[in-house]
Amino acid sequence: MIAEISAQLDAGMTGRQAGTWLDFLFAQPDKPVEGAVSEPGLYAADGKYFKVQANRAGTNLYAKKLVISESGRSPFVYESGAIRNLTASEKLTPEQARQFGLTTGVCANCGERLEDPISIAIGLGTTCGPRIMGKEAYSAAKKTAKADPETASAITAREDRRKAAQAQSDWDRRRALPEDHPEAVHEDYRHFATQEEADKATTADLLAHFGIR
Repeated sequence: MIAEISAQLDAGMTGRQAGTWLDFLFAQPDKPVEGAVSEPGLYAADGKYFKVQANRAGTNLYAKKLVISESGRSPFVYESGAIRNLTASEKLTPEQARQFGLTTGVCANCGERLEDPISIAIGLGTTCGPRIMGKEAYSAAKKTAKADPETASAITAREDRRKAAQAQSDWDRRRALPEDHPEAVHEDYRHFATQEEADKATTADLLAHFGIR
């Protein structure tokens, strides 16, 4: 092929011929580079974390860098040329991905901040954990996390907060209903901000009614 191109160059190549050869050459796949990234996944290099994924056509890989945010979701941002600077040996193992989450409080796979007690204990989110670790390994890690007293306590506290928030939401809804609605809060107790305050007042009224102090 090279000899054919050289012969045409020596003989005098027309613009159309040159364009044809260039199109042909640009269409050729890149020469494999030893140690280059060849599969999607999570990678780390020079203290930076990347997610490597295929383009829509599935013909090439590209890398997006994780930009750590102090609050909320940490986005993955495309970084031009990053894929060429990464090597296959820099791909994270499941354990390394977990360690990243345990250290930063951010899921290495999606960038979401870890808030669920189980996710915090494992280092990966409930959706990403099985994908990165595998279902069996994640299930085992989840079981271990639940057995930890500190994590168990955090799970209970989180559930209590959820129930309290739900109760408050329901109280606010009932306070906003018309007085003649069957679920509406009685007009004598509408001024209380929470149901707990109203319950205490109700108890006090009953005790006073029966002369109990």
